[in-house]
Amino acid sequence: MSSNMNSSYCQAQVVDLMQVQLRFLTISDVATVKVHCLDWFPIEYPDSWYLDITTDNGKYFSLAAVHLGQIIGVVVAQTKGLESCREEDQEILSAKFPLDSRVTYILVLGVCREYRRSGVASLLINSLLEYLRNEPVQNVTQRSRAVFLHVLSDNMAAISFYSRRGFVLHSYLPQYYEVRGVARDGYCYVRYINDGHAPYSGLDKIYHWLAYRAALLAGILCHLPILILKRWRKIARRMLT
Repeated sequence: MSSNMNSSYCQAQVVDLMQVQLRFLTISDVATVKVHCLDWFPIEYPDSWYLDITTDNGKYFSLAAVHLGQIIGVVVAQTKGLESCREEDQEILSAKFPLDSRVTYILVLGVCREYRRSGVASLLINSLLEYLRNEPVQNVTQRSRAVFLHVLSDNMAAISFYSRRGFVLHSYLPQYYEVRGVARDGYCYVRYINDGHAPYSGLDKIYHWLAYRAALLAGILCHLPILILKRWRKIARRMLT
């Protein structure tokens, strides 16, 4: 799954955010959300996924922005233990945090074309962050430490949006996506919350410094330097443990 705001530009419709209502998705929204996602994203989701995100089972944070009775934007996120994330995503937190630390993955953030650049996406993201900061838990250590997402490397509109809202580049993901049978590169972006923070060790600093600069040149460099860098990091970690 991925979070990937559509980068195509269109003239935004002026909307008063005071007239935009927020509510959680319900099973009756399946057809509408499916139509929107097919328009917003180059990736097709199975029908079972739409049923899952609209069912009140506590698994997802699925919020809709509604204007004049119509869904105009959606954010879907899942909070889970770090150990259940992909290997490359388990490194978004410092090693001081145990693997059962909770992190939140944004699967979907999308807004209807005519409402883009009007603040709806920011409203949805801010609502998610506010919920995670004040999530009712028995112990504050159970709150999510980071919010992260994956985005196509050429989706500059989405990258700019997340960067302006405090998300930072964590890693470059060569050939991470498969879009209509074609391999596409991606990035992982992270925003730290609730006292979560990135790895601080010298090795991690070197890796992220190099990975960030390699990502900036990803459009003109082949993938070999990235693969060598990742292999070097694994070897170095084994030598230091």
